[in-house]
Amino acid sequence: MHGSVFAVECRTVVLSRNGARVVIPHKINPHEELSVRVIATGLEADMRVIGAIAETSEGTHYGLQFVDPKINIWQIEFPPIQDASDSVGKALLECDACQYAAVVYLREFEVEVFDAQQRISLRCKRCDAVTTWKVSHREPSPAFEAAPVPPLKHSPASPPAKGGAERRRARRLDLKMTACVRSATHGDEIVPTENVSKGGFGFKSANKYAVGMVVEVAVPYSPEAANIFSLGKITGLRPLPEQGRYAFGVCYLRETEVHKLKD
Repeated sequence: MHGSVFAVECRTVVLSRNGARVVIPHKINPHEELSVRVIATGLEADMRVIGAIAETSEGTHYGLQFVDPKINIWQIEFPPIQDASDSVGKALLECDACQYAAVVYLREFEVEVFDAQQRISLRCKRCDAVTTWKVSHREPSPAFEAAPVPPLKHSPASPPAKGGAERRRARRLDLKMTACVRSATHGDEIVPTENVSKGGFGFKSANKYAVGMVVEVAVPYSPEAANIFSLGKITGLRPLPEQGRYAFGVCYLRETEVHKLKD
């Protein structure tokens, strides 16, 4: 931002097929192009700064997008977006045999198996066989303690349905899993899910999240693993005065809604 050239070692917080969320100790102008190299592999690509997300003691969290969307320097397989339509969770897993890593969308029965065993049998493209897959520990996502920067533009929240009931698009399963809700207001909060579905999940918290607040969520979540976060929106709030908590509903944002946040 001050016109100087720099080279600095940084840390990724969130990876995706389109780019990454990276903590950078310098101030960067939006739309700036950076050359990013993965130290472990030496692979390099040009990325564009799409905006700042939050300030931390480590630096500013920036959203970066590949200039060439066909490039993948993470050495991680990202499945097609349409594969997510039947999933209720996703995780970064790796093959026990060859350490091949991939983002895996987990369907209802798969997420129950994985939540119970922390392992699951899947076909590995590299091994060309069914192998055991476990959580990848490539880069654990640390606790998030940050001050919010000016938010990205987004449309105002729709009012909740009458009686506080959330209009649900998919059947919800009464499944207790560990989830992480990440926001600049409340940091990283680890919560058990009350229910999960293809479109979102429910949880309880002593913190009060505003209806319409955009948060990052990971389901399932492991404190020691490289977790996969998605954007979600708080769509329902119900006070539980006898418990001193609130019940919330979270809806995953669709690709079109995510693009609107960046516009």
